[in-house]
Amino acid sequence: FGLVFATNPTHPEWPRFFTALQQQSVALQQTRGDITFESYFDIGRGPGSEGFSRLVDDVRAHRVAGLLLMPGIHDLAQDGPLGSLSVPNVFVCGDPSVGRVPSVATDGFDLCDRMVQSLRDLGRSRLAVVAMAGNSAGHRAYLIKNNVPSRPHWVQTVGRENVADVRGLVTLLMDYPADERPDGLIVLDDNLTEHAVGGLIEAGVTIGRDIDVAAHCNWPWAVASAVPIQRVGFHTGHILSASLNAIELLRNHKKLAAEQVTVPALFESELNRPWQAAEFGGI
Repeated sequence: FGLVFATNPTHPEWPRFFTALQQQSVALQQTRGDITFESYFDIGRGPGSEGFSRLVDDVRAHRVAGLLLMPGIHDLAQDGPLGSLSVPNVFVCGDPSVGRVPSVATDGFDLCDRMVQSLRDLGRSRLAVVAMAGNSAGHRAYLIKNNVPSRPHWVQTVGRENVADVRGLVTLLMDYPADERPDGLIVLDDNLTEHAVGGLIEAGVTIGRDIDVAAHCNWPWAVASAVPIQRVGFHTGHILSASLNAIELLRNHKKLAAEQVTVPALFESELNRPWQAAEFGGI
């Protein structure tokens, strides 16, 4: 199976999500023993590039059973040169409304709801949010509609090329009197977590006393933290499992019963619970 990426791990905007999927693919390969994964990088450079040529050669030589297409490469796969390759594929975090099917999605609204509830369960009421620009427009509107954050400008976003700027933004968010500043912080992207925590420390607040943090992560490859934070996110094993299910059905010429399956958001305490793998279901 091929993991298809637009860029490569040395790219400054490479997200931890991709690294987590690669790490989980290695773990799954070792556990099952009957499958292998190959990563194809820099496919976004298009035909003529080394990575693209290697991918095409492997597909034409029938060395690839199916492709998992990562965000950033969907256009090339849907309407571009990748679309002509005769191999089953699945869009990871794709959008069925524009024809990107089958797709394995993560439930971002469920993620928001669970983060908010976890902080409110801790007695927090003045919630602020930091997020990644481009991924957050829908989440921002959803949170504001549900009276989160406490003030509209307490949603702050940065681009992937400027993730370290979150540190300064969080420090500014905390520049209120103690009874007016945020007492809960939602971090919607794990690439921002350590910078957001650094901003809280720089502001002189104590996590767990003055403020609590709910941060996104990619299970089971969570970013280490020296301070206590609530983690909630999506299991990369669930994403891979659902993707392989779709590819296997397509390889067997089955019609999919669903265009998309959605992976739920989980807290760490829920990781070892029995989970009914999301499946597309052949008909």
